[in-house]
Amino acid sequence: MFKDSVFVKSYMLMLIQKSVAKMPKSSLLNLDYFLFLFEEMLNFSLVNHQILLFEKSFNNNLFITVQYAIYRLRISIYYQLKEVNKTTEISKVRYETIRFYDEKMAKLKENCVETIDEFSKMWDILNHPAPDLLTMQKVCSKIVSLKEVTKKIYSQIYLITTSSLEFMSLMKIYSLYIIFDDVLHDQISKEITPIPDYHIENSIKIDGRQYKNIFSNMHENCCSITISLQLDNLG
Repeated sequence: MFKDSVFVKSYMLMLIQKSVAKMPKSSLLNLDYFLFLFEEMLNFSLVNHQILLFEKSFNNNLFITVQYAIYRLRISIYYQLKEVNKTTEISKVRYETIRFYDEKMAKLKENCVETIDEFSKMWDILNHPAPDLLTMQKVCSKIVSLKEVTKKIYSQIYLITTSSLEFMSLMKIYSLYIIFDDVLHDQISKEITPIPDYHIENSIKIDGRQYKNIFSNMHENCCSITISLQLDNLG
């Protein structure tokens, strides 16, 4: 049977989330939300994700007092996880890993958007009656550079997860429909745990501009999730 505290915490969380939805720019309300997730729900990954979204909504231009409060919260999360991991042998979640994954996935999506832009420039140049070869060379060099950066980020994320649905879907779209690299696609299919291709089935009908919109909005709709099996902080 669930403890009464679980219901109370879940109800309080719902009230706080509704309040944040009504006043998303309230620094004090968001800080209360972060502290509740950390101290009562012990949901460290969600705290980190919500902080990243909050900072992004202000373009990292927050009052110094709010910045300091977030800094102290991150320090507290770090030491809390450090203590938990000392006594929990099966613990695999690390605050650094969650933050690293979120940051690298954001960078990967940015690279995809930038690659689409550069390919669009390349086709615009090729469609011109008198292509500017110097500009074409610069664009192609930029595409090669972006591909190298993307390859590096892929390797970095692959070291910490081989089963992320978001990661695999993004890389499959990137390899098949952005850079048209069948070899890379085959490599991804072998290295990452196979999952249903529900993001990929109709992708051939989507053009580059639609992909750009998808990647630009993915960061706000995706996050890392941890699930607790303890009764006092379920979820």
